[in-house]
Amino acid sequence: MKIVYFSYIWDIWGDSIGPTIKALQLFDALEKRGHEIKMYWRRDEFSRAAGPKSGQKKVSVRDTLKKHFKRYLHEPSQLLKNIPSIRQEINILNEEKPDLIISRLDSYIFSPAYISRKVSLPFLIEIDCPSAYEKEVFQSYYRSTGRLVRYLEKSFINAGEEGFTVSNQLKDYFVQRGFAEDKITVIPNGADPIKFSPDIDATEVKRQYHLDGSLVVGFVGSFIYWHGIENLVSVIKRSLQQNDQVKFLMVGNGGPLELYLRKFIEENKLQDRVILTGYVLHEDVPCYIAAMDVVLAPYPALDFFYYSPLKIYEYMSCGKALISTNVGQIAEVIEDGVTGYLTPPNDIDMITDYVSQLVRDNAGRIAMGNKAREAILNHHTWDKRGEQLDKLCRKYYD
Repeated sequence: MKIVYFSYIWDIWGDSIGPTIKALQLFDALEKRGHEIKMYWRRDEFSRAAGPKSGQKKVSVRDTLKKHFKRYLHEPSQLLKNIPSIRQEINILNEEKPDLIISRLDSYIFSPAYISRKVSLPFLIEIDCPSAYEKEVFQSYYRSTGRLVRYLEKSFINAGEEGFTVSNQLKDYFVQRGFAEDKITVIPNGADPIKFSPDIDATEVKRQYHLDGSLVVGFVGSFIYWHGIENLVSVIKRSLQQNDQVKFLMVGNGGPLELYLRKFIEENKLQDRVILTGYVLHEDVPCYIAAMDVVLAPYPALDFFYYSPLKIYEYMSCGKALISTNVGQIAEVIEDGVTGYLTPPNDIDMITDYVSQLVRDNAGRIAMGNKAREAILNHHTWDKRGEQLDKLCRKYYD
């Protein structure tokens, strides 16, 4: 089967790297099952953050006006982008001649739903986000018409034969809004057990950051509030007081709380014990996880945690002892006390206690990491996710 995939995320190797990696890995697994995949990133605005910038940029009157009017012009400009997209995407389909279209749900997008009917092709939807909810909660700066955004979301999903999403929490959200339960399949994220392996050599990372002889507690991700950065700072403060051997390795950058974290490190003179690596290519992340002894995913309490955290699967695939807060899908992946530890959100005492316990218990730490790796191999590889998507796609191929 030949499949054309349309995605409308922007900054695919920056802010949107999670959805990018998910799509690349999932469709690679699908290709291994004999399908031909053509991926089109329709709105990528590439940028790679290099960390906080020093100095101030002079802001012109034109920049100020542009920023002000962007708030009001964002919605109409996004809607109008569908007009050239329809023509361009019909041309793509005429050239590729696929058997199936898969498109990612995104705010204001309706072109793939329209053209699938125009060219009479089956249409599956990647429903990895509640687009109307995200527009309201995370993009409130832009003025938008809530009723219109919800209407477009509903129309887009209804236009597809079926959809697939990353978590039961997200499926339940859409089912509660009237979508047929049997028309949404849950295909969570996963890990590549070859790329993310316990056998990776961490010698160079340990040498570069002076980690030899230390017990390393690690974190991978951007510094945004729903990654639990405030929790992380509290755990760092207490853990460093309790154990002189511990160092923290923070892999990643970006997000509004990065400066908050840097200020905490500088004010407490912790530069030698809390290392911020800055941006790291995803292909290099396994070497950094390999340098860690204990890994953290300290998510806060959120009203709606619908994510399928990529870092959870990759930590476990590397055979690391993991401490995570028990939110959303995570309890479906981690068996508490066996493949990792689960704590209530924002329970700093419990997270810190588990850090101390794992730091002291070398054998227990290794045993937990081995169990985590085993769980990935048995249940959570990208190959298994590709098998799920393959089964869904073949329903619409004669």
